[in-house]
Amino acid sequence: LSNDVDQVFYNPAGSALKDESIQASIHYNSWLADITQNCLAVAYNWKNVGTIALGVQTFGVSDIEADRDLIAAGGTDGAGSQYETYSYMDLGISLTYSRYLLDNLSLGATVKFLNESIDGENMNTVAFDLGSVYDIGLLDWKIAARLSNLGNDVSYFFTEHPIPMAFSIGTS
Repeated sequence: LSNDVDQVFYNPAGSALKDESIQASIHYNSWLADITQNCLAVAYNWKNVGTIALGVQTFGVSDIEADRDLIAAGGTDGAGSQYETYSYMDLGISLTYSRYLLDNLSLGATVKFLNESIDGENMNTVAFDLGSVYDIGLLDWKIAARLSNLGNDVSYFFTEHPIPMAFSIGTS
């Protein structure tokens, strides 16, 4: 899809709106095992400037039973925290700029703040996405491409991990 605020999460160029329009979207999904996914996106197109979009998404689960070999059940870390359960949460905050350069070509870029938290350990990083959507002009046929998660490796639990960079191309 293009001209849709939800594209802030997939291809930044697809979030380019036409005219002076505004879109907003809210999603809530409850998955198996009490995993939840929440998304909020809003975009506004300023005529002759482009579209600015903000997206926030979370994915996680709370109250996972902890199997702690070194702490007795119900023990604490000295600060009063219980060790019987823990939580996992991913958070992504995206700011996108997109614009139609031609009537049939839109380009976009996103800067993302990413946070992952599991059992009190946190990882933070910044990543970038680039995208394009080209309308061929025949039967509403479009070709799109994106490069996502351009960024640095992250340190998590004392080891370095690359964020999953991806390039994709598709048509509709």
